[in-house]
Amino acid sequence: MVLLQARFLVSYMLPPLIMVDLIDSFSLFNLSFIAPILCLAVALLALHRFITRPSHKVFLLDFTCYKPPVAQAVTKEEALDIFHRCYKIANEEAAEFLRKNIHKSGLGDSTYFPEPLLKDPPDQSMEGARRESELAIFGAVDKLLVKTKVNCKDIGILVVNCCLFNVTPSLSSMIVNKYKLRDSIASYSLSGMGCSAGLVAIGLAKQLLQVISLL
Repeated sequence: MVLLQARFLVSYMLPPLIMVDLIDSFSLFNLSFIAPILCLAVALLALHRFITRPSHKVFLLDFTCYKPPVAQAVTKEEALDIFHRCYKIANEEAAEFLRKNIHKSGLGDSTYFPEPLLKDPPDQSMEGARRESELAIFGAVDKLLVKTKVNCKDIGILVVNCCLFNVTPSLSSMIVNKYKLRDSIASYSLSGMGCSAGLVAIGLAKQLLQVISLL
């Protein structure tokens, strides 16, 4: 009687164990089959998005530089004299420091100075600085528009950088009004950050072109 009950117990328990093994095997098969397909699908989706996304590269198409009249060219010694008259340097130690900086700064004997500073005494007024800014900026922009044949109404971003001169209305608004640029233009005027801010201005223009739609 006990032996029969034991045989019955084994025969009763065996089928569920086999069923559990089959279910586990089937689950493992599904996982091993589905996981690579999912990985492949994600990779294809990422590749498709990479190929079809718009390009965010920015290229420099052209540039111009403003060259003042020859009458504004001075030698290193004349530049030193202008600095003396502008800043009224009486201390010999300060004068020697200025002389060393001028000779090490890369200024040559055909360095162009602003016309107001060539006067005697030098004109350091706000009007003189703005007039010099207009000559340099408009001279460069006029040449650039002629070279590129760009319509002023097609300009959507304007970045202006001036290392020292900071004025209100800004230099960027001066350009917008001069060339009748469109009302929706994104204009930025960077001032007072030194000569190296030119790289900052270029970086800002690049980022704006990447994120702002001009259409």
